[in-house]
Amino acid sequence: MSKIFTPPEFVVKNIRTLRKSRNHKGLSLAELERLTDVFSSHLCRYEIHGAVPQKDNYNKLAAFFGWEAWK
Repeated sequence: MSKIFTPPEFVVKNIRTLRKSRNHKGLSLAELERLTDVFSSHLCRYEIHGAVPQKDNYNKLAAFFGWEAWK
C-alpha cells in the first residue's frame, strides 16, 4: 500500500509562483537547474502544476528564492 503524499500548504503556494519567481530573476529552466541542482524536467513539471516536489527539491528551491523551508 502506498503512502499519500500531502505537502504543507505553503509548499504548494510557493511552487505555484515558481515560473513567476524564475522569470523575475531572468532565468531559464537550464540556468535554474544549474543554480539549484533540481533537474529542469522536474522544474518544468512543477511550473505547469503537474507535480509537487519532494522535500529535498523544494528546500533547494526555497533556499534559492528565500521561501520558507519545509522541515
